[in-house]
Amino acid sequence: MITEEFVKQQGMNAELYLNKVDQKYKERWQKKLDKVKFTEQQQEFLSRKLPTINIVVISADWCGDCQNGVPILIKIAEKNHAIKLHIIDRDSNIEMLENYLTAGAKKVPMTLFMDKEFNEITRWVERSTLAYEIRYRAKAEAIQNNSNEYTDILRALLKENSNKMFEENQKEIIKALQKTTAVILATMKLEDLKQYV
Repeated sequence: MITEEFVKQQGMNAELYLNKVDQKYKERWQKKLDKVKFTEQQQEFLSRKLPTINIVVISADWCGDCQNGVPILIKIAEKNHAIKLHIIDRDSNIEMLENYLTAGAKKVPMTLFMDKEFNEITRWVERSTLAYEIRYRAKAEAIQNNSNEYTDILRALLKENSNKMFEENQKEIIKALQKTTAVILATMKLEDLKQYV
């Protein structure tokens, strides 16, 4: 399980993680970082005084889903210093994913939204609901057309919906952050809550 001690030993901040990204992936990561644009409503939320929130994400620099999710988390943490981002290298900690299987598989990015004591509140895994729906649509289309062209159909749908999927990732990640904030604030003692009202 992810603990504060584990995060202290294995966690990296965004700068350290991005410096360790393999050279062949750096351009992709930078393009995704540049692509993050928050809506006015998201900006307003991120500018609020928030309680300490630890976001622990298990990531791999080679993973396309990580390239589409982790840059959003990096930009979120840059916007509000109460949000502490800790990035764990998947390949150095593959056994850790045994504790966080999704549909029986080791999916990344595995993003855990935690309170200041590293108690898990919620999580966001791998990709947006829209991205899963597109994968289902591609399979259904291949079946209906009696075709083995699933990969080609999927590639075309992913390319067509690339920007929309990135936006959906951002919405879902912000929603998980909002839920985490609400849970933490709702469970605070009244005297501790005053500073956030």
